[in-house]
Amino acid sequence: MNKPQEPPAPVEPPELIVDLDHQDLVTAQLREYELWPKVVGDDKELIDPSPELGLARLTLPAGVVELDALLIELRRHFAGLFGGWIPVVGKNRTIEGIIGSGTSKPMVGGLVSLGTSKPMLLDEPELTPGRAVSVAPSDVGTGVTIGLIDTPFRKSAGLPGPHTVDAEPALELPAEPVPARAGHGIFVASKILERAPGAHLIVSGLLDPMTGRGDTWTIAKEMLQLARRVHIMNLSFGSYTADGEPPLVLTRATERIGPDVVVVAAAGNHGIVTGWQNGLTKRSAAWPAALPTVVAVGARREHDGLAEFTPRVPWITCTAPGEKVTGAYLTADVVIHDEFGTPGTKHFDGTALWSGTSFAAATVTGAIAARMTGGTSARAALTALLADPDPKAVVRNHNRVLG
Repeated sequence: MNKPQEPPAPVEPPELIVDLDHQDLVTAQLREYELWPKVVGDDKELIDPSPELGLARLTLPAGVVELDALLIELRRHFAGLFGGWIPVVGKNRTIEGIIGSGTSKPMVGGLVSLGTSKPMLLDEPELTPGRAVSVAPSDVGTGVTIGLIDTPFRKSAGLPGPHTVDAEPALELPAEPVPARAGHGIFVASKILERAPGAHLIVSGLLDPMTGRGDTWTIAKEMLQLARRVHIMNLSFGSYTADGEPPLVLTRATERIGPDVVVVAAAGNHGIVTGWQNGLTKRSAAWPAALPTVVAVGARREHDGLAEFTPRVPWITCTAPGEKVTGAYLTADVVIHDEFGTPGTKHFDGTALWSGTSFAAATVTGAIAARMTGGTSARAALTALLADPDPKAVVRNHNRVLG
């Protein structure tokens, strides 16, 4: 058996994101800084335009510039030149599947980097004798298509219900043991299908199963592709920014998704952060959840009340059970840490007990799909779900008005 390995710390790619209308202005200044080819035309392979997003990705030389410092300088330069006006420019950020609760065992010595190198206490899944089962009749969700961007998994995974799944790419794991985060996607999918077992699920396995990470550029482009095919989109991942501003490319993607598609995202598990940890506090915004048109979901405890790890913030739309919930998982030897953060292994047999707003978000996604039976739109189903006055409802309104 291989020795358990920790994932490397996230390294953001040396890539800027710029509005297509401002691309020439920014690349001209990069030439002045000697960070861009001197001759126009020699930079074609360094530019990845997306007409759908109205943005371009610019690849800079690796290891020669700190992106945050460069962005500060670019904005300072243009603001001085144009009376305070600056071009639309940002960076391609790293995001990560939102897992764990931070209420017990630490992962990697207690801290793991999430989003833009912001540390976060995390829990890992626990063994459970239970199986992932549907809590709704098998036809609930029939005719509803749900998009899921997460870690990949095999179509043959033990998910509840008579659903259909399109999963690309299929999960390919190296020799065991594997990291716990590799089972994130299948666990999220199972929580969706518990509520809407007849739904059609389209899985984009863009988060790395070994690290749980992806980048905002790739994911934003996939969000727009999925939006053409789905009624609901589940995003159980997040990013945090030191200045509290949303990542440019995620903002642009949500702006360009039509109102007929409901986007549901996890609110993050940073409610237990104490003080100020590398720019992250217990009230930091998690993106894309905190964007105005996104349904941001917090987690509740089994016996009511918000889970400790759910941030107490006004941008949360609703809550659902997310502490120690059962779901489908890997059948594999998995890296699990002890109370001191030392990695070891446990064998999972297709199911697990896990905590996190990721799984609460999945329950909300499934609950919206369940209310769409009979031809109700996703938006109308969401409105009805949030208007339910039952104090014992699975999904409960958190009094946020979506923009």
